[in-house]
Amino acid sequence: MGIIKEKMIQDLEIRGMSKRTQESYLGCIKQFVKYYMKSPDLLTLEDINSYQLYLKRDRQISVSYFNIWVAHVCRTVWVVTCF
Repeated sequence: MGIIKEKMIQDLEIRGMSKRTQESYLGCIKQFVKYYMKSPDLLTLEDINSYQLYLKRDRQISVSYFNIWVAHVCRTVWVVTCF
C-alpha cells in the first residue's frame, strides 16, 4: 500500500487518532485489500459495498466491528484518502 498507507496514516494523525486506533483501522483496510488482491487505488465504491455484504453475510461479523468498518474506516479513511 506504500504511499496510500502513508496518506491514510497522515489523515488519521490529523484527526487525532491514537496509534492503536490507527493500527486497527489500517488492519481493516489491509483485510479489504487482501480480499480483492489488487492495488487499493484500483478498488471502487462498488467494491466497498460488495465487501460490506461479504462481512455481513459470509463472515457474520459483529455489529460493533461492522460499525467500526463502515463508520470509521470506510468513510473517514478510505473515502477521504483514496477518492
